[in-house]
Amino acid sequence: MTVLVVGATGSIGKLVVDEAIRQGHSVRALVRDSRKARQLHPEARVIVGDVTRPETLSDAVAGVDAIVFTLGSDGGGKVGAARVDYGGVRNILTALGSRKARIALMTAIGVTNRTGSYNRSTEAHDWKRRSERLARASGLPYTIVRPGWFDYNGPNEHQLELLQGDKRQAGDPSDGAVARHELIRRAHLRGETNMTKVIVVIGAGQIGQAIARRVGVGKHVLLSDMRPDNARAAAEVLGNAGYETSVATVDVSSRESVHGLVETATKLGDITGLIHAAGASPTQASPATVLKVDLYGTALVLERFGSVIADGGAGVVISSQSRHRLPPLAVEQNKALATTPVEELLALPFLQPDQVKDSLHAYQLSKRGNSLRVMAEAVR
Repeated sequence: MTVLVVGATGSIGKLVVDEAIRQGHSVRALVRDSRKARQLHPEARVIVGDVTRPETLSDAVAGVDAIVFTLGSDGGGKVGAARVDYGGVRNILTALGSRKARIALMTAIGVTNRTGSYNRSTEAHDWKRRSERLARASGLPYTIVRPGWFDYNGPNEHQLELLQGDKRQAGDPSDGAVARHELIRRAHLRGETNMTKVIVVIGAGQIGQAIARRVGVGKHVLLSDMRPDNARAAAEVLGNAGYETSVATVDVSSRESVHGLVETATKLGDITGLIHAAGASPTQASPATVLKVDLYGTALVLERFGSVIADGGAGVVISSQSRHRLPPLAVEQNKALATTPVEELLALPFLQPDQVKDSLHAYQLSKRGNSLRVMAEAVR
C-alpha cells in the first residue's frame, strides 16, 4: 500500500513511518519543514506541505491507499487546536475528495471530557472530538485511536490494554499510560480489495432512517423503497447529515426486484448490515397483499441477503407487537412459517383465503412468521 503519514516528524509519526516501511509499504511523509525530514527513514518519500493550507496538499493525497493522522497542535492554544487538530483533518479529507483510502486517526484519551481544565484552556479535546466526527462521516473505513499518556509506563507495564468508551478522565497519567513504541509495534497496516462496507435499508421511512443513523456511520447506506421519491428524500436527509448514500427502487414481493437490489448492493461493497423496515399496513391492503409483502417479502429478503452478507454482518427486521395478539399456533404451523421454502410459503393450507379472511389476521400471521423466520435464518 501507499501510506500517507500526516504529522510524520512528530514522536509518534516517526515511529509510524518506520513501522510502515518495515511492513513493506510505500510511505509518504507530509512535513512542513524539509529540514526536519532528515530524521526520517531514508526510504520515506518526503512531501512538503502544510495541513492548514489546502492548496499544498494535492500531491500528498494523490494515489494513497491509507492515511495515518498523528498530527497535533502542540501548544498552539485554541487557535492551533482549531486549525490543526480539526482543520488539518478536514483539509486532508477534502483534498482526497471522492477517492477511497483507509483512515487511521489518533486523538487522545479523555477527549470526551469537555469540562476539564486542559480543554477549557485549549479547546483541544473539543477540536479533536470534532475531527473524529469527520472520520466517521467520511464514508471511508476508519480506525480512531485514543492513546493514554505516553511513556509513563513502569518497567512491567508494556502490555497494551484496549478499552471501549472514554471513561478515564482524571486528566493525568492515572487515566492510563502507553509506550510509544509498543503502540506502533502492534499496528498492522493491511490493504483490502474492497474496503466499502454497505448498509442496505429496505423501506426508507422514519424507522429505517433512524436505524441507519445509528449503524451507518463510516459506511455506504443504500436506501431502497418501492416509491423512488421516498428513497431520494431519505438520501437527501442522511446526505445532509454527512452520510454516504445511494438509492434504489425495490418491490419486496418480487423475486426479480429483490435480486436486482442484491446486485446493486454487492457492486457497492461488502454488505455488512441489512435493515428491513418495509411492509404493508392492514388498514391499507388486502389480506393477500399483506401476506405477499409482509410474509413472503420478508422471507425472500432474508433468503437473498442471507447468501451474500459479509462475515460478521447482521440484519434487523422490523416486526410488530401485533404478532403477540395472535392466538398460539400449532407446533407444525410455527415450523412451517419458519422453514418452508420461500416459493412454497404462500401455499400453506392455513394461509389460504378461506382461513385468512381479514387483513389484520394476515398481518398478525405475517409478523409471527417474520420472528420465526429470523430465528431460523440466524442458525442456517
